[in-house]
Amino acid sequence: MKSKILSLAMLFVILISGTHTAFAQDKKVYTLSLQDAINMALENDPAFMSADVKITDAERQLKQARKNHKDMQSISIRVSQGISSFAVQRGYYVKQAEIGVESAKREKEQNIANSAYSLTQQYYGVKLSERVLESTKTALAMATDNLSNLQMQFSMGLVAENDVNNAKLAVKRALAASNQSERNLELAKRALAAALYIEDEEFELVLTDDIEYEEFSADLVGDTKKAMETRYDVYMLDSSLSQAQFLLDISDLFGYTSAEYSSAKAAMIQSEVTNKYSKKMIGISINSSYNAILDAKDSLLIADDNLLLKQKEYEVAKIQYDLGLITNTQLTAVMNNVTTAQIELDNAKLTYKLAVIKYGYEIKVGL
Repeated sequence: MKSKILSLAMLFVILISGTHTAFAQDKKVYTLSLQDAINMALENDPAFMSADVKITDAERQLKQARKNHKDMQSISIRVSQGISSFAVQRGYYVKQAEIGVESAKREKEQNIANSAYSLTQQYYGVKLSERVLESTKTALAMATDNLSNLQMQFSMGLVAENDVNNAKLAVKRALAASNQSERNLELAKRALAAALYIEDEEFELVLTDDIEYEEFSADLVGDTKKAMETRYDVYMLDSSLSQAQFLLDISDLFGYTSAEYSSAKAAMIQSEVTNKYSKKMIGISINSSYNAILDAKDSLLIADDNLLLKQKEYEVAKIQYDLGLITNTQLTAVMNNVTTAQIELDNAKLTYKLAVIKYGYEIKVGL
């Protein structure tokens, strides 16, 4: 009986162990480049299904406008029937519907760009969190080694107990920073997984693109000119101006003193002012995005130099400590400066990389 109970217990342990292994094997791994992640998010985003519905609806309205325009060609219209009838006959609403179709398509492109950039920020946010965790783990390893050396020296009567206590406190701080970084990384991964519509409870993200950057150069004047041909908001501004002119031309039939003409003229003037002012602001916005790249590059170069400086200061501080010129507390402070400088450099790299990516979107469809 006792032997049977032991056998059942061993079987239970085996089953539990096997179940744990199966769960571990069922953990799905997603290996993704940035473009893979963007594609995955867009494929699963229900907002883009509604965008397609909007395009279809705009195309339906265009078809109806063309039918109405065709039906009005054989009808004689009097001025007393109002400007709307003339607008139908002259194709104003056909043009308006054509703009509606094109704007729906361009709006979808802009929404894709906004979603892609937002996803890019989250993707590289995870990569930055990985870098921060790596830096804090390195700092923890350095603090732990320092403590071990001090404990050995203390056992030989070479250092004071207070130095050991300070080193222990440094280890605790480094461990807390590492644990916090690990939790932040987990949250960043879960936020990215949600944006990717990953529903698995257990998953692993392997992100293959890094925050390392490439040198950037641009023709601001040429890029701004190109943006005025491709951006969604510029298209809408120009379309509004074109339609205002179209309606003003139709209102000529009513005479310059008519209410129809006065209303159309006022709308035309307002559209011209809005078009000119808004394009200037768009140009300024693009310039601002370009300047953000330059600012980020300056910060990046400073952060790079700062890290090299802090690393050299640490090497000198180690020698000074061995010679008894500084305390272990001072050495620890210099050591922490290296970690801080590394994290600042990684942040600067990401800021620069995102600024370049954002500029690319700004000169195409706009964000």
